Amino acid sequence: MKKENSLLPISIIILGGCLILSAWVVSNGLKSQEHLEKSLNTTTQTKALMTSDEAAQYMGISLEDFDYLIKSQAEFKSGISNTICLINNGLRELPA
Repeated sequence: MKKENSLLPISIIILGGCLILSAWVVSNGLKSQEHLEKSLNTTTQTKALMTSDEAAQYMGISLEDFDYLIKSQAEFKSGISNTICLINNGLRELPA
């Protein structure tokens, strides 16, 4: 038997082993990816909204100004509010 003919079965066996190994690596990678996505979704869902303190700090205003802003927005949506604007980090009422 020629040397080339004896290498063919060996290369087919090695190729089959590589295919099995790569399938195993990919399946483990997909399992860990699913676990990562589940943990990220849980973290995102538990911390989806800011508290009033966090929102006020994010906006750079005091908690009292933030509460006033929320109250004025609620009144504005109901149609009974004066015009409100934010001037120099303080809320001011402007005449209607």
